[in-house]
Amino acid sequence: MLVPDSTGTDHRVVSGLLTLRLQMQESDPTQESDSTSDPSTPLYGFTDIDLEAVGAHRVGDPGSRDPSAPGVLVLEREEYGRRVITLRLGSNANRRDVVRYDGAYTVLRVRQSDEDGFAGSWRSGSGSGLDLSVTTGHFCAWKVP
Repeated sequence: MLVPDSTGTDHRVVSGLLTLRLQMQESDPTQESDSTSDPSTPLYGFTDIDLEAVGAHRVGDPGSRDPSAPGVLVLEREEYGRRVITLRLGSNANRRDVVRYDGAYTVLRVRQSDEDGFAGSWRSGSGSGLDLSVTTGHFCAWKVP
């Protein structure tokens, strides 16, 4: 769907459902973690949002319900004394058995949240080769009763 803003410019808009679940954290007492640099992953989930309709990269299946390669993974970390929350979309980006250093990505960065939902900006790019194009936008998510 194209929606004009106050300047008359058309913007692509998509909607869908996002489901998040608590992550079962496995603790390994032999592993040490630097909490300032390692993000925690308290939630995972899936979505039916059509990422390509807004020009975002599809990095695997955003609808994957597999906990070892979920469609959505919530990452939390501290940055300059503030909590930063990012949702990474795509089962290939969220595989637990692979550490990715480059490649396509689509992420949502939460800028505000309350008990009814959250909102922020999103960014998607190729991140590899010579194609350094980036698509950006804004999102909002409301709790469904």
